[in-house]
Amino acid sequence: MEVPKSQAEWLQRHTEMGPDDIPRCKESKSKIKIRIIGRSIWIRPILGGSGKVRRIAHLYCPVCTPDPEFPRYGTPIFEDELIEDPHKIVYKNQPAL
Repeated sequence: MEVPKSQAEWLQRHTEMGPDDIPRCKESKSKIKIRIIGRSIWIRPILGGSGKVRRIAHLYCPVCTPDPEFPRYGTPIFEDELIEDPHKIVYKNQPAL
């Protein structure tokens, strides 16, 4: 699963692995939550893409960010702004509903 690079960087700075091998917020100790959103993939230098929509994981701490704002379905993101989930958090954690 892919995540925005900015969120992968946030994950490194603000989380630590818990004893259950699930990333947790360093401050609140809460499990990091995931929202999976279909995003339109754009390719640089063109401001557009092939029309493909991929599932992108957006990460957050439910305590530090109780009401996160997420992009809407289909909101574009450039392909070079994505990275494979560095900690495989999506596979270790339940997606938030």
